[in-house]
Amino acid sequence: MKLLFVLPEYPPYHGGGIITFYRELLPLLARMGHKVHVIVGSGVVAEHEPRPTMIDGVSVEMLDAKRFEQQFRNFETFASTPMLRRHLAAAWAIHEQVGQGEYFDLVEATDWGRLFVAWVVEAGPPAVVQLH
Repeated sequence: MKLLFVLPEYPPYHGGGIITFYRELLPLLARMGHKVHVIVGSGVVAEHEPRPTMIDGVSVEMLDAKRFEQQFRNFETFASTPMLRRHLAAAWAIHEQVGQGEYFDLVEATDWGRLFVAWVVEAGPPAVVQLH
């Protein structure tokens, strides 16, 4: 299977508890023969010149900051709740960046940062929401 994971952190970019689960699971899935791709980002994590990398058989990509900034402008309605606005913008920017998941069989996104929202309301592959 071609699996997409939408996460707020993954090596080499990490700092919280979500990584303790995924840093064990994802390399194992890759060793089992699945194509595993992670896109890392949130309302507080994006990169201006993201360069995909491979870590233990897992393809890792960062949220493109320019794409995030474009989506941020689309969420002006949420100006009174700036963090919610940032996280929703990140969720849609990620959805857009990976082509709405067109090349994946399944997407898993975390509840942290509302990263799952675009995947459950927009077209794309089946989605799993992982509560952390």
